[in-house]
Amino acid sequence: MPVKLTIQELKPGDRVKVFTINSANKNHLRKLAVFGIIPGMEVELLQVKPAYVLRIGYTELALDSEIAKSMTFIR
Repeated sequence: MPVKLTIQELKPGDRVKVFTINSANKNHLRKLAVFGIIPGMEVELLQVKPAYVLRIGYTELALDSEIAKSMTFIR
């Protein structure tokens, strides 16, 4: 069974799949979906400070801490 991880447990360079996005804010969910950040999508964590930065394909996206912490990932 896959282990669920939070963004705080990841290190730069880790490649993981988005498992859940626990946000009640539909605008946040919509914006993430536009960039391909949906459950099942593989992402790479590039940076954690000053902001969380994910690579999705050829796109790099800085995430608000609140949004990043609402996500869980699996390896």
